[in-house]
Amino acid sequence: MQRTSHGRSHIKNDTPTPYRTRINSRKTSINEPPSRNTAPLFSSDKRIMDYVTIPGISTRTGVEETELAIFIVKELVDNALDFVEKNTAAKNNNKKDNELAPVQVFVLRESKYLKIRVLNLNFGISVFTENIINSIFDFGGFYSSKRNLYKIGRGALGDALKEVVSIPYALAEQNGIERWNKPLIITSGNKRYLICIIVDRVRQTIHSQVEVKLWTQKVSSTELEVCIPIVDALDIESIESLLMEYALLNAHISFHFELKLDKGGDRNSPILSDIHNTSDIACNWSNFSSIYYYSPSDFRRFVLGLSRENDDTPVYEIIKKNFREGTNIKKDMISLTTVGELKLDQGKINELYERLRKVMRPKTKVEVSFDVKGRRESIEKRIEELGYKVYDVKYRSKHGYYKSPDGNFEFPFFFEIAVVTTADLPQDFLYIEGINSSPQHYYTFLKGPPDTFIWQIRNNGKINTAGNIFEILEKYGYSYNKERCRKRRSIVFVNLISPRIDYKSYGKSDINLEPFAGVVADIVSRACSGGVTRNDASSDNSENRPLTAEALLTSLLKERLGNIEDNPAVKYTDRWTQSTAFYRLRPILIAKGINVSRRYVTSQIRKVCEEKLGMKREELGIIAADRAQLYFRGSWHDVGLDELPQLMHMGTDLLIIEKEGVAEVLGPFADKKGIALLNTRGFLTEYATILSDLSRQNGCNVSILTDFDASGLLLAKKVPSIYRLGIDFGTLDYFGLTPTEIEEEYEPDNNHMKPLKYIASNSNCESEDDENYALTDYLQFVNSKRIEIDSVLAKVGNQRFWNFIIYKLDKKFRTRNYNRSVNIPEYIMPSVLEELIRKVNSKVAVILAPKRGEIIRELSHVQGFIEPLEEKEEEIKAVLQREILCHEDIRPIITKIQNLIYECRL
Repeated sequence: MQRTSHGRSHIKNDTPTPYRTRINSRKTSINEPPSRNTAPLFSSDKRIMDYVTIPGISTRTGVEETELAIFIVKELVDNALDFVEKNTAAKNNNKKDNELAPVQVFVLRESKYLKIRVLNLNFGISVFTENIINSIFDFGGFYSSKRNLYKIGRGALGDALKEVVSIPYALAEQNGIERWNKPLIITSGNKRYLICIIVDRVRQTIHSQVEVKLWTQKVSSTELEVCIPIVDALDIESIESLLMEYALLNAHISFHFELKLDKGGDRNSPILSDIHNTSDIACNWSNFSSIYYYSPSDFRRFVLGLSRENDDTPVYEIIKKNFREGTNIKKDMISLTTVGELKLDQGKINELYERLRKVMRPKTKVEVSFDVKGRRESIEKRIEELGYKVYDVKYRSKHGYYKSPDGNFEFPFFFEIAVVTTADLPQDFLYIEGINSSPQHYYTFLKGPPDTFIWQIRNNGKINTAGNIFEILEKYGYSYNKERCRKRRSIVFVNLISPRIDYKSYGKSDINLEPFAGVVADIVSRACSGGVTRNDASSDNSENRPLTAEALLTSLLKERLGNIEDNPAVKYTDRWTQSTAFYRLRPILIAKGINVSRRYVTSQIRKVCEEKLGMKREELGIIAADRAQLYFRGSWHDVGLDELPQLMHMGTDLLIIEKEGVAEVLGPFADKKGIALLNTRGFLTEYATILSDLSRQNGCNVSILTDFDASGLLLAKKVPSIYRLGIDFGTLDYFGLTPTEIEEEYEPDNNHMKPLKYIASNSNCESEDDENYALTDYLQFVNSKRIEIDSVLAKVGNQRFWNFIIYKLDKKFRTRNYNRSVNIPEYIMPSVLEELIRKVNSKVAVILAPKRGEIIRELSHVQGFIEPLEEKEEEIKAVLQREILCHEDIRPIITKIQNLIYECRL
C-alpha cells in the first residue's frame, strides 16, 4: 500500500443529528372532500422512504453524505472478513503464499461513477440463494444474520445490504442524475444476481427487482459489486486510508487491493497491493454466542426476531448452531419445540433461558481469531509491509470481564493497543481505532462525558480523568495538534474485541462504554507512558544479580499476574490480603536464607506492583486489611478502585473524619444536608486519598476533621489542598472551652513529630481562612497533650458539634452543587401502574405461598452442602416462575399485558 499525505483517519468527535422530524398523519379516505376552512399544512413520509433519501439514510445510519462511499466499502469488507475468519478457522485452512488472497478489494474510478468490488473465498459455500436474496431486499421487513445475536462480528447492526443498494439511488436523486440504472451485482455459486430498486415516490413504496443469471465459469469466491455516482460531496480519496487501517487491524489475513481513485494525472494506472498475512487465523477458533451475554429480555428479543423462514426449525438446531451452551446440551433436554411454537409461549422462552444457564458456567476469557502471544511481532511485520520502517513497537493487551449491575448479563472482552514509532510517517501522528478489528474511520467510539476514563499514574499516585481517548493520548504527547504533539512520527492503534457491544445508534458511532472504560484507560495510559510490560519485566538478566526479598516478591507477584491474565476470575475467587502474599513468600525466603519481617514484605507490595509490574495492588486481587468507608444518605460503601467512579459523585460536601465511630454519630445530621462522610479508620488509605481528589475535581467541597494531636496534624498535612475544620484552638474558642477542660496527656509518635517539625521549620506561618497561626505553637501543645474529637463531642453534644461543622463549611464554601445529593428520577411510575403491580404482587404471593412453603421445608434439612448457591437460587426462581405462569388466574393477566405491550408498541 503506497503512503499518501492523506493516509490518516479523519476522526470526528460529534455524531450527526437527525436531519428532520417526521409527522405520521392519520390516514383518511381518498374520497373525503377537502375542508373549505383554512387548516395547517402537514406533510408525512413513510419510514420506508428513508432508504432512498440522503437525509433518511443519515437518520438511519448516522452517516453523512460525504461518508457514504466509505460506508459501502466498510460494510462489504466487514462481511467478507467475518466469512473468511469463520470458515478458515473451521476448516483449518490458512492461506499459503501461492494462493489468492482470501479478501480482495477493487475500487476503480470511471468518468461518472465509482465501481466497488469486494471478493472473498467462498470455501465451496454458496452464501446467497434466490430465497435469501429476496428476503434481504424485501423492504417491508428486516432480514439480518447479525440481528439480536451477541457474538464477535464486524459490520452494521443488520440490514446493511439494503443501504448498499439504496445509497447510489439516493445520491443520484439528490444530485439530479437522471435514469440511474446501475444494479448491485452479487455472484455466488454458479449464479449472478442483479438487484435494482423500483421507487414510487407518489405512493411511497420501494420494492426490489432481481434478475438471476447462470454463471458457467467455476467460481471460487463470492463477489459483490456496486457502482455509485461520483458527486462532489463524496469523500473518495479516504478509501485508501480505510483499507490501510483494515490491513493493520487484521494482520492475520491477506489482502489484495486494486485502487484507482484520482480523476487522472499521476494515477491513471491503478495502485496494486498484495499484503500477506503475518500470522495465521487461530485454528479451531469458535465464535459462539453465550446465554450469559443475554438478559432475559434480550433473549426474548432474539427468539422473537428470528425470521419466519426459521419457524419450522427445531429450537435445538438454533441453539446448537449459535450458542456455546448448545455444544454441551443433550437433545432431549430441549423439547422438540419449533421456533414458531416457541415464539408463541413466553413461558417456554423463559424456561429455555434458565435451562441454558445451568448447562455451563460463563466463560471468563474471550477467544480471539489471532495469536495474542505473537501479536506484537505480527503488527510490526504488517506495518513494515505497508512501507514504514519501524523503530519501536509498544504493545499491550488485556482480557476484561463485565457483569451488569443487575446481574442479568455478563461477558468477557479483549482490548489491545500498539504504539509504533517510525520516521517514515508523512505526518506527526496517526490514530487508528477498531471494534472487532473493523476500523472506525470517521468517528471515535471511545468518547463520553467528562471522567468517563479514570486512571492513576504509577510513580506519583495522581488520578487523571478524560472524556475521550484523545485526551488520554494528549497527556502523553500523542496528538493531531502540532503544538501538543511531543512524540512525533507515531502510529497508535487500538482495537476492542467483544461479543456484546451496546450501540446507541445504528451507525455505530456511539456505544455504551461502561463495561470497557476502566480497562481502556488503564492499558492506554500504560502503553503511552512507556510502562514495563510483563515480558519486559522478566527479561532483565535477574539470574546474574544476588537474590533479594524484593526480587523474590516480584517473581511471586509476576506469577500471580500471569494467573490472573490467564483467568481474570482468579482475582475474585482467590483473593489475597497483603499477609497472604507474605506467607506465600515465606518458605521461599527461608530456603534462600533471607530473614525479613512481615511488615517489610507487606510494605513493599504496593511498590513492586506499581513500579515493576505497572499494576495497582487491587488489580492483582490483593486487598488491604482495612478499607476506608463512605457514608452517604443512610448507606455505607467500601472505598476501593472499583467503587471510585460511583462514590466520587456522592455528596455536596465530603467530610473526611479520622476517628472511627464519629461518622456513625454524625450520620443522621449529614443525611439532612446531603453531606458525605469518609471514615478513614485512623489513616488516609490509598483509595481514600484518590476519592477525595476525584470528588474535589467533580465539584465537591472537601474538608477534613482530625484529632488535635501529632497524628491528626500530620494526616491533614499530607493533603494540604484539603481544608481542615479542626480540632484546634479555634474549635475550643467556638464552644467557649479551655484546653484544660478536655485535654489529656500522651506520648506522640516520633515518626509523626519529626515531619511536622520539618514542615514548621520550612514554613513559619500558614493560612486557614482569615486566621493565621504558627504551626510551632501547635507543636508545643501536641508534644505532650492532645484533644480528641470524642472528648469535644462528649462535652458539647452531637447537635452543637454538628452546628460547628456546618458553620465552618458554610464559611469556607459559600456554594454547593446539589446535583451531587438530590436524586432526579428518570421516570415516575403512574399511580395506576403502581396499584396494578402491587395487586399483582399480592396475588402472586398468595398463589406461590404453598410452593414456597415446600421449598422452605426442603431447605431446612439439607444433608451436606449446596454449592454453588447461585445455581440453587436460579433453580428456585425457575420453579416458582413455572408455577405462576401455569396458574389459571395469572395467565389471562399476562396475555392482556402482552397484548397491551404489542398494541402500544412498547
